[in-house]
Amino acid sequence: DDRLENMNVPDCRFIYTRETIYPTDYIGVLDISLKAHSVLYNAGIFSAGKLFNLEKEAVYNLAKTTKKISEELLAFIVQEKSLVGKIFGDEDLIDYIQKMSEERYDYRMTILEESYSKIPQNRLDKPLSLFLQVNDAGAIQYPVARLSPLLKKVKKVSEIKKIFPVVAKTSRTGDVIRIQETISFNLIEVLNETFTPFFTDPRNANSLDVLYQRANGFTLQNIAEKRNLTRERIRQMETKNTDKLIAIIKDFPVNILAFICAETDSSDYISAGSVCEYLGDFQCNSQLVYLLENENIYKEYQYNRRYDVFYRAGLDLDFSVLDIKKPVKELILNEKEVEIRKKIEDFLIAKALAKCTYDDICKFTDSETGYIRVGKIIQLSKNIVEIEKDWYVHRTCIIDLDEAAVKLLSILQKQFQRFHGYSNSHLLFDAACIDLAMFMNDNGFETELQIYILAKHLFFKEKFNGCHFYFTEGLHIWKNQADFPLNNKGVLINLAKASGGIIAREETEKYLENLKLSKNVIINKIHDISDLTFYFYTETTYVLSEYLQIDEVFLARIKKALDALFENLLYIIPRDIDEGWFDALPKLPLGLSWNLLLLQEVLKFNDGIGYKPLTPDVEQSPYRISAAFIKAGMNITLAEIIYIYAQDNIILPFKTETEKFRLMLRKAGFLNDMEWFTSMPKILNDPRFAFTNGNKTILIRKQG
Repeated sequence: DDRLENMNVPDCRFIYTRETIYPTDYIGVLDISLKAHSVLYNAGIFSAGKLFNLEKEAVYNLAKTTKKISEELLAFIVQEKSLVGKIFGDEDLIDYIQKMSEERYDYRMTILEESYSKIPQNRLDKPLSLFLQVNDAGAIQYPVARLSPLLKKVKKVSEIKKIFPVVAKTSRTGDVIRIQETISFNLIEVLNETFTPFFTDPRNANSLDVLYQRANGFTLQNIAEKRNLTRERIRQMETKNTDKLIAIIKDFPVNILAFICAETDSSDYISAGSVCEYLGDFQCNSQLVYLLENENIYKEYQYNRRYDVFYRAGLDLDFSVLDIKKPVKELILNEKEVEIRKKIEDFLIAKALAKCTYDDICKFTDSETGYIRVGKIIQLSKNIVEIEKDWYVHRTCIIDLDEAAVKLLSILQKQFQRFHGYSNSHLLFDAACIDLAMFMNDNGFETELQIYILAKHLFFKEKFNGCHFYFTEGLHIWKNQADFPLNNKGVLINLAKASGGIIAREETEKYLENLKLSKNVIINKIHDISDLTFYFYTETTYVLSEYLQIDEVFLARIKKALDALFENLLYIIPRDIDEGWFDALPKLPLGLSWNLLLLQEVLKFNDGIGYKPLTPDVEQSPYRISAAFIKAGMNITLAEIIYIYAQDNIILPFKTETEKFRLMLRKAGFLNDMEWFTSMPKILNDPRFAFTNGNKTILIRKQG
């Protein structure tokens, strides 16, 4: 059946695989054109014996044949049939054909049985189509369309066995074997075979070390600090072989994500944790999953970073209601690594508190260990303590560490209680200088960073006394993992949650001062107009947007109220809205009442309402009330709105002092107080407005 390997290859001619032709040979191995082969196949003529039995008239009557093909077939019959007759003799030909057919049938049945037995037990009752669809190789998919009607009716893998005898007789055994080989495909085995040459090439070692560390949670900054290189240099090292690896994955015989989905009965989505678990025996699984998550290799699948899940492209899934578990990336040292860890620990004990860098450790270990393995060993060894960036010591070399750990824990617990489960390196260091002065002096610990990193080792890596805290950005310390970013913005969110969803600027600044954090830098995050975490309620009051409980019903009611307000109007001046109109809006939580600024915020960040605020194309504080509200689909500028207002209220052309016109617009409600005092020429940057006399005079032209 290996002779069928060249079947279905366009524009080729099939070469004999034996010195002479036999009546039982497949037409696929006969020296005839592909078109002639197709004509015979469609006519149900699968062997040379059947072809030789055709008379001249029968050849011309074959469906879809042409004169050229008919003449080719007749010439072939004349040449080859006489050769078969000379070898066997006409009287023995029928007996020989019958005998060879029986032997071939037995042989095919044996091959089918052997290939079927290789199919893993867990796949036997799965849909056959799943395994055929996930395989991108045409050599596997094409025979499906060419199989006999019987094979096409097979729904489950286990049903193939029922049609073995019939399939064997049709001479299509090779097609079934190919499908069975696809079904028995060992993903892990082929992955290891495919990637091993690339990952063991010493020329790729440095770049792959970085990729391994990135896949296991190290940031570019972490790696850069350990290697004493720039962050950009580490990024370049990471990307050096990324394109090559992506090419290998794309050329792989199957779509890896689709195959695992078929294996795990995950049709629409699959968590990255499930993918990692399936790939557990693949030696480079973390790097592979990292690339699948970050490089969008398969267009059929997208990756949701928030829920750490792959899902079929185009599906609108509510991940919050799905049972998706975050993957637990738990590294374990193997026997060789345990042995190396012991050597490293002995090396560090001998060094005492003397500075020992990452490079020092790597040079001490044998050359086969490499940066990857050393990093993993340090990461998983509780006795190896990093007391400063790239300064490692053995735990037993730190004098009175356990006593100090108890005091550090007490300090953090008090700070957590005061600051709603939060602390930072500034607060911790100030307290340590008082409560741990002798400990710091005995061990030569002098900096804030040393105390922070030591606390991170104790309460994150080691989980001292069962306490597991979270350390982020070399600054923040959190008592618990949270559903918001553990950064500067998270400090504000944490305060807002502790304050019932609302915070005032003055109180927030005082809170940040107590935390020894820059109040201006952090407050500016609230004023970022691209971030909808907080909504302005007043100029100095902010509400956590999630506490407003905005949903489709909430937005629909706002839209309905605005539809009524905008009836037959092109635009609305917000300050003209009657206070009684706000009663038509949905009730607010937290004891809040509606105002223009909050309405503007809701419109700004919720396009589905269908209306939007129109602001000047100049820098303006985010808490300023916009000049007008318009329908979201309108393509109109503020200058055009003001010109329309001028047409309706002034006889044009009209010339006046710029300040007088600004006061006129202020009275109309377009602006407030001293807004636009110096920016009128920029706001009214339109040919219908002309400024002269050093922008002190404005002329509003009559259009047309």
